[in-house]
Amino acid sequence: MTKQEISQHIIQDRLERMVLIATTIGYGNVIKEFVTQGKYGKVRQCITDTGVVIIKELFTEKVITVYAIRINRAIALYRTEAPNERIPQKLYTTIINNEKKRPFLFGVNE
Repeated sequence: MTKQEISQHIIQDRLERMVLIATTIGYGNVIKEFVTQGKYGKVRQCITDTGVVIIKELFTEKVITVYAIRINRAIALYRTEAPNERIPQKLYTTIINNEKKRPFLFGVNE
């Protein structure tokens, strides 16, 4: 991940998770963005080729939070644009491998 503005939420509550992701699976490259309704308004959910979601403000590059995505959430995210849209096989495999090999990356709320 390049240098970007990050939220207080990350600094205060999620810094350890960001470091853990950086040192294990990495952030990778954004392969798809989804605009969704967040807790405080619309946000961009940017999914990367390493199975990470970077949630950003809608009109800026400010990062609100980052987490390793679970497969059921990834499938649901892809279906937000089209009910029959399928997650790419390579990403599917990556996420499944993350869940099996790195369960410590997944918080109880994500």
